[in-house]
Amino acid sequence: MDFDGTDFVQIATPSEIRPTTPQLTIEAWIKPGDLTGTHDIVTEAWCRDFALYTVETNAYTRVWTSAGSLILNSNFSLSLNKWHHLAMTHDGSVLRIYVNGTLKNSGNRPGSVGNIEAYTKIGASTVGCGSTGNYFMGLIDEVRIYNYSLMAGEIQKHYAEGFKTHQNTLW
Repeated sequence: MDFDGTDFVQIATPSEIRPTTPQLTIEAWIKPGDLTGTHDIVTEAWCRDFALYTVETNAYTRVWTSAGSLILNSNFSLSLNKWHHLAMTHDGSVLRIYVNGTLKNSGNRPGSVGNIEAYTKIGASTVGCGSTGNYFMGLIDEVRIYNYSLMAGEIQKHYAEGFKTHQNTLW
């Protein structure tokens, strides 16, 4: 999907992860066309109970559980106009963020992921539980949402499989 920084896609959140889910994985391939400011990739549509996003050149993830929220920075510098595979997992206890198949950060946050609404946004988020913002500029491909936490080897496999396709494309 090609996002121009003013549009987004809203999809029905899979019923398997609503209204709460003890485990969650989100994956996406991104090719950012802008690395200034905050740009949401995949978020829960109301108050960002889960989110995968960028701030400047870093990828971030966020979950909100009964124990509160946790935000993780990947500490990995994304490149403009280059493909990157991003993934976040929450196994009911630990939140993890992966970039290009490699675990970049993790933190403890026990509990089920928040009060998940009926819709998920791709390419933007609901800012402050109200208006849409944080629009993504660039390409987002192969968004996947799972109601379980993928293992590191599964994420590495998805990266390796997608790398062949995404690194050899002109788009």
